[in-house]
Amino acid sequence: MKRLAIVLPALLLAVSMSGCKEKIKPVDPTDALVAIASGVNNGYLIEVFSDDSLFVGYNKLYVRIKNNGTDEILNTFTVSLKPMMDMGTMQHSAPVENPAGANADDLYEGAVVFIMPSMAGTWTLSVHAEDSQGNVADIDLNPMVRMPAEARLLSFESEIDSSKLFVSLCAPLSPEVGLNDFELAVHKKESMMSFPPVDGLSFFIEPEMPSMGHGSPNNVNPLATGNGHYLGKVNFTMTGYWKVNLTIMQGQDTVKSHLAFDITL
Repeated sequence: MKRLAIVLPALLLAVSMSGCKEKIKPVDPTDALVAIASGVNNGYLIEVFSDDSLFVGYNKLYVRIKNNGTDEILNTFTVSLKPMMDMGTMQHSAPVENPAGANADDLYEGAVVFIMPSMAGTWTLSVHAEDSQGNVADIDLNPMVRMPAEARLLSFESEIDSSKLFVSLCAPLSPEVGLNDFELAVHKKESMMSFPPVDGLSFFIEPEMPSMGHGSPNNVNPLATGNGHYLGKVNFTMTGYWKVNLTIMQGQDTVKSHLAFDITL
């Protein structure tokens, strides 16, 4: 009886633990993302996600492709993105970074810099997916793009050659007191349909807190990391409203000064 008394609780515990294991579901990497839109074409379900609802500025986009019949996630496609704004009397595209391939979560990560809100017209986001076997899926989505409370995109003409430039604030999007990554992306309007990245620039940043009349120490000017991106550090010493002033140089020439991003902690 003593042996039975010992074995029975052990068996019950094992059954209980087995039942718990069966109830554990794998983590869906899209649970932490915002679903933007989806569509079905040629038997494939294409879903588009982002870190936030879409806004004027630099938006990371995550594409997931499934077999629409079996729900199998597919990670061998080449994916390209094409944004298009229809304003009625004219159309134009926007800066885009196409996914290099599927990441560890089987998501195709790219980015689009939406340069105006949906209230100015209608955005279409075309997603093209093709694998090595020639299987193709194409969908056209109509995402809504909002104007954020604090601008995350600066557009201006270069003082050197009058070219139209777009500077996007990539980080920080959730700033905290202390040292934050400060990442910018720069694109040039080459034509209504072409917005290539711009390398070879120098950035000088100077944070200030207007209400308190002070700046902050230990900031690091952004340096080029490739594909039009520049990464540095910005230090916010307290909560409140900050201006991060920018001066952009190309060699010894000033591209633009007296620019600023407003950031509130």
